[in-house]
Amino acid sequence: MAAVCEVFTLISRNQLGWAMAAASAHLFGSLAMTGLGVWTFKLLRG
Repeated sequence: MAAVCEVFTLISRNQLGWAMAAASAHLFGSLAMTGLGVWTFKLLRG
C-alpha cells in the first residue's frame, strides 16, 4: 500500500518520471523477490 501512496504522491506533484521509476522499481523488486522465493523453495525441497 505504501508503494501506491508514494507513486500517487509523485503523480500529484507532476513528477511523472519519478513516478514511473518508483512504480517500475516496486514491480521489478516484487518479481525478483518472488523468483528468489521460488528458487529458495526448490533448493530446500531438493
